[in-house]
Amino acid sequence: MALAVLSVFLLVCATHVTVGQEIVKDDMLIEPEFQVVPQNTIFNADLGLNYTKFKCRAKGIPDPQYFWLQDGIELDLDTDPEKYTMSGGDLYIYSPTLGRDDSTYQCVAYNSAGAELSPGGILTFAFVKSFDKTARDPKNVDEGQGFSIACNPPDNYPGLTYTWYKDTPAQRVPPDERIFISYQTGDLFIKNAIAADSGDYYCLVQNSMIQVPNTGSIADRSSPPTTVKVRAGPPLDAAPTIVWGPKVVAVEGGEAFLECFDFSYPSSNQVWKRIDPGSNQEIPLPRKARYDSFGHVLLMLRVAPEDGGIYRCDADNRHGTSRTDIELEVKILPKLKPLPVIQPIVLGGSITWECVVLRGTPPLTFSWFADSDPLKTQPDNKYVVTGRTLTVNELDITDEGRYQCLAVNDYGVDHTSTLLELSYPKIRAKIATQLAPRGTDYEVYVRWECSPVPNVEWTNERGDVIATKDLTTGATVVKSSKYNVTDLGTLVINNVQDSDKGAYTFKMTNQYGQVSDTGMLKVVDPGRLSTSRAPGDISVNRGARGTLRCDGRVPAPLERVFVWTVNDRMINFDTQSDLYGRGGAGDLIIKNAVIQQSGRYTCSLETPAHRDSGQGGTVTVKAQSAAPVGVKIMSTDEISALVRWVPSKDNGASCAQYTVEAQSEWDKGLLAPDTRWQYQPPVWTEVWRGTPKQASGPDSYGGYSVNITSLYPNTEYSFRVMCANMFGISRPSVPSAVRTTLPSRPLTAPTNLGYQPGTVGNLILTWKPIPRPKWGSDNISYVLSVRPRDRGRVTRADPWTTVNFNNSNPKSYVYNRPRPNPNQRFDAKIYAFNEYGSGPEVTWSAYAPAGKPPAMLKPKCTATTNVSALFEFELPRNYPAGMVSYYGVLYWTGKDDRKKNETREKILLYDESYKRRRLYPDVHDQPPYVTPIKGKQSFALLQLKPSTLYNFKIYARSGPYMGTFSPGWFSCTTQRAKPIIRRYDWWLPTVFIVFIVFLILLLLLICCAFAYLYKNNLLFKKKKPEEIRLTEVDVMTKPHVDKLRYYSDTITRYINPHKVTDRLVAKEVLPVHMAGDVKRIRNPKFSTNHLLGILVNRPDATFFHFSNAVRPEHPWLSDLLEDAEPEMTLEHKEMLENYEIAMSPNTDPIPIIDHLVKTKYLNPSEEKEIKKMDTRADMHGQVLQLLQDRPDPAFHEFQQTLLGNNVPKEELVAAADVNMAMAAPVLAPAPPVMSPRSAFEELSGSTIEVDDGQPVIIEINGYATDVRWFYEDIPLQNSPDYQQTSEGDEMHSIFISSVTKVNEGCYTCVGNTEFGEVRCDIYISALSKATYARTNIAYDVDFEKLYPHKFV
Repeated sequence: MALAVLSVFLLVCATHVTVGQEIVKDDMLIEPEFQVVPQNTIFNADLGLNYTKFKCRAKGIPDPQYFWLQDGIELDLDTDPEKYTMSGGDLYIYSPTLGRDDSTYQCVAYNSAGAELSPGGILTFAFVKSFDKTARDPKNVDEGQGFSIACNPPDNYPGLTYTWYKDTPAQRVPPDERIFISYQTGDLFIKNAIAADSGDYYCLVQNSMIQVPNTGSIADRSSPPTTVKVRAGPPLDAAPTIVWGPKVVAVEGGEAFLECFDFSYPSSNQVWKRIDPGSNQEIPLPRKARYDSFGHVLLMLRVAPEDGGIYRCDADNRHGTSRTDIELEVKILPKLKPLPVIQPIVLGGSITWECVVLRGTPPLTFSWFADSDPLKTQPDNKYVVTGRTLTVNELDITDEGRYQCLAVNDYGVDHTSTLLELSYPKIRAKIATQLAPRGTDYEVYVRWECSPVPNVEWTNERGDVIATKDLTTGATVVKSSKYNVTDLGTLVINNVQDSDKGAYTFKMTNQYGQVSDTGMLKVVDPGRLSTSRAPGDISVNRGARGTLRCDGRVPAPLERVFVWTVNDRMINFDTQSDLYGRGGAGDLIIKNAVIQQSGRYTCSLETPAHRDSGQGGTVTVKAQSAAPVGVKIMSTDEISALVRWVPSKDNGASCAQYTVEAQSEWDKGLLAPDTRWQYQPPVWTEVWRGTPKQASGPDSYGGYSVNITSLYPNTEYSFRVMCANMFGISRPSVPSAVRTTLPSRPLTAPTNLGYQPGTVGNLILTWKPIPRPKWGSDNISYVLSVRPRDRGRVTRADPWTTVNFNNSNPKSYVYNRPRPNPNQRFDAKIYAFNEYGSGPEVTWSAYAPAGKPPAMLKPKCTATTNVSALFEFELPRNYPAGMVSYYGVLYWTGKDDRKKNETREKILLYDESYKRRRLYPDVHDQPPYVTPIKGKQSFALLQLKPSTLYNFKIYARSGPYMGTFSPGWFSCTTQRAKPIIRRYDWWLPTVFIVFIVFLILLLLLICCAFAYLYKNNLLFKKKKPEEIRLTEVDVMTKPHVDKLRYYSDTITRYINPHKVTDRLVAKEVLPVHMAGDVKRIRNPKFSTNHLLGILVNRPDATFFHFSNAVRPEHPWLSDLLEDAEPEMTLEHKEMLENYEIAMSPNTDPIPIIDHLVKTKYLNPSEEKEIKKMDTRADMHGQVLQLLQDRPDPAFHEFQQTLLGNNVPKEELVAAADVNMAMAAPVLAPAPPVMSPRSAFEELSGSTIEVDDGQPVIIEINGYATDVRWFYEDIPLQNSPDYQQTSEGDEMHSIFISSVTKVNEGCYTCVGNTEFGEVRCDIYISALSKATYARTNIAYDVDFEKLYPHKFV
């Protein structure tokens, strides 16, 4: 097959080139270029899929076709159609089996221009074997001791995810700061044991490819149990001991997990550092480094070779420090130096290529291919292959084609290729009409293609030869010093004057032919910036607006554009519209100023013939201060710490107030556990706020300090500082290092002193212990003293009874020896002490229980509402209120003499006709609107009924004793409920309802009127394109811009940009110089993108003229742009894919093609291309592919043609009803609905012009991951010439140290998003003194400047 492709390629190349004739789109041939190549694939049968897929996509003109190789042998899909299926270029393998399908698969893309072989994708199979069920040894540990349990996972591929559970699967062991599960081995580590850790532990594994948890039997995936017994006892303090290996191996582009865990008590703090091996000094961690698993893992995604080295883990607590160094070794993927893009054929000669390895972990193996055919040394030495070199001898025209080198190591593959071809002289971009600014050195631009390189000759309109040059030797002959010829063959005219205008002819010659081109040169005045409106230095407050002025003059025939740069970066007013805007003339408006907009701004005036720049001004944005730096704890004592910091940049407004926040080791206990997140932000507490004058400073180094008081003793603290000025508060500073305050005696006494009711003879004393942060040390004890009083007085014979508590958390004490008398008064006192001394002592009085409480006195209702009653009563004399557990209320409604006269308490207590309510003194406080009376109790009884008579009795409850009911019943009547609407207010809701009905009827009438006007085209009358002048609408409207962007891919695939440009010039819609820029671009895709970039910045009428210019070849595309016909529905696209099954075997495609040409859904050029195909299946596939982009009526025309072509209707219905979920792996998926252009791609197609030899920075703003840069499709690496950086996933830039004619061209930034790959093409042009400046409108250039021997 490869030889057949090569034959077709040679035949086409020999017939399509015409010397001296401009190449148009229909005649262009572009060989395949891979967009998607096969990747290594792992098949896992547990996922429920019965197939696997290798992806392959390539672009080219004409569209490429595909076949596949398995281990270098062509895969015949027809021998086993149920096993293998190809959809587009993707290969589907059904029911893969180990031993047959575990191979290397390569994709070959070919068309009439050439062939390309992809790198190989390897198919492997996932598996997990069973655990070894041998019983495991138990573990016995002491409380506070660290320990680990090995998982010992079974053999598996590609990897496992690990979880642990204790006793039952429902009791999972979640990782936290104390518990860690190794990502690499699955072992379980516990930093310090507690009594609750005892139990049987099981390791539960699952294949890492399975994303759904708990898939499969838990018993089959669980290890044998490991029994852990924790011996109870006081935990022993221990310094950290790190338990992990010293080396980690990762593959470039993969993930690296650096793990660090230690055994310690109390738990340690862990810090990761990166160490320079040479100096043993700390260096910054890579930006991609992230902390995981509560800081026990340092995670790095997409590891690069420069990430390798030594990483240090430090663990420390108050008893010591432990340290370990972990080496990260990165295995490097092979990377080859690109071969020359194109090599010319020297007939009869020989050529040698070497596959140069830039980097890669050895060993590497090399393979060479000609198109898709592997090459080996031949007996006649036509091909000589010696490892990394290939020599081709006796070159002739049959040797044309693409030659590839593949390098493979154990970790990946890379390839590079070159095109060997013979090229006749061609003009790729004509001279056309060019504008030269008077008084400058100007380069007459022309682009050509030729191999071998030719001799060039320039003549003026009088026929005089003014300059010649042999591009092979560099020999130049000029008529005078006014002219010169560059190495690219272009003519340079020095000090252009009016006498230099006229026609110039370019001619080039080599041994295969000759070609020439003539163009016109016009002389114009250069534009000049106005010195009276030059930008100046301004200051702008954050959030305010500011204006920089700029103006200039240009001659009448030229268009002017003002270009602004900030810090040498061009401002894009489309993508940065929220930050910048244009004012009058060339003014720049800064909107809603932010600190990032501070910098040096420069205004430039650009015309198609000249650029005047250099005027600039400085913008200073005043905003909130930067965060203070250098926060440090200078000294500490028991309850205070001296904190120092240094102010940072004030951003135009000095700091008015500082705020100091503290975080202690006890703040973590303030967080309520949230099971949704593994990490919760720490708690910071404000401990000081004041002005700079209230702080000490500034010192000799500009720092401030403040003494923070009221801290806890023996506590670890960290501080951070914030600065507030008139614009807001800064971000918090980096926290200071942790430091511990000194230990001390207890600073406070127990609180909430009191007593509780209980049984007679037991005095119950209660208090609240001192909180843990106020202990002053690690241990605390209490001393309680009690003594009785005799009739309220202390006698000499009353001794103190002292009780010592070794428990650190006592809350109560029962005193019963000697047995206290009922209602006897006692004195009590308590204090706390530790090894550093005793704390303050507090005293209080308590009463012994008196048994059954007496009846409450003088109960009565004092007030009522419609739902509540307020009543009060008096306690009996000498009865302490603290003895009451709660008050009981017994009540009933209405008048009933029998119940009202009932006095027997036992009957009252159990009579079900009564309602009961409990009122607790500590919960039901007095209402706020009631003034409390000494010796009386007031309570509000809620949830009553309005207009109801209630009868009440009250009693008290003291411990186990219920008191006597209050004497007699007291009663009150609740108030009447207030009505919502008064009796005579019925008309209000009526008026409201009528008003709402009237509004609804009015809205319906307005909607009907608008619908009538819209249906009859009376609302918005559209003008025809010829009726619209270019000056009616200044810029293209957003709907038209969105329409062009929506169909940009379709437009790029089908239109001929050169023909469309000529039609727009004929209609005077596009200036001649802009058309020349479009036609200079060889690649049709880039030429179309450039044209679209110009159109969206032109007047709105340009949209309709562009639609008319497209209509002659593609009327259906014009109908889509103008909404004359709807876009094809997704359902019809899916049905088109399934129709291939019904029509391929027996349907003649010729009548279908003829009918689609007749209905103008195919043009003659497409008809000719389809009919040249070899098989019906290829024809059907091409027709179906083209119909995907056509309007929806094309589907119905196609369907009717099938029915008229004797295709049974039943087959079409069956094809249309195929389950799309099952059909998806067989047929090509429907193209997705185009989404708006992402922010990452907004600058794609724009051009940056840089003075020759000057540096430039390209910045891309937009979300993307895995970002990499290419120059002319060649990957770029960081070097002194090219420095790539990414700030998070939102900003990506590349610094080019020097832009010259050698490295100017297309720079591409490629990244990944959730929607797929995104690209942004930026074109860098080096401006010499003889180069005129183009407009600032975004446009593309091609790749031809990379080939100085072929293209100019």
